[in-house]
Amino acid sequence: IGEGAFAKVYQAKRKSDGLKCVIKFYKKANSTPKKGKKHLNVNYKTGFVKHPNLAGSIDTFETDDSVGVVMEYFSSTSLR
Repeated sequence: IGEGAFAKVYQAKRKSDGLKCVIKFYKKANSTPKKGKKHLNVNYKTGFVKHPNLAGSIDTFETDDSVGVVMEYFSSTSLR
């Protein structure tokens, strides 16, 4: 879907129920351990926030080289 200074964002579909979502990958190479934990913490907290103008966080995970954040997908909304 897009790429910024800190992350790449991909559209995905959850296998269990077909829910459309996005996955935001933060590269660990571009980050310190403190920043990586900050990404997980901020996105964990957004999972509890319910607001029509904010994408909620569904899940977070780590791979060897990145931190992944699964978020709600908005099909008709521009972030620009």
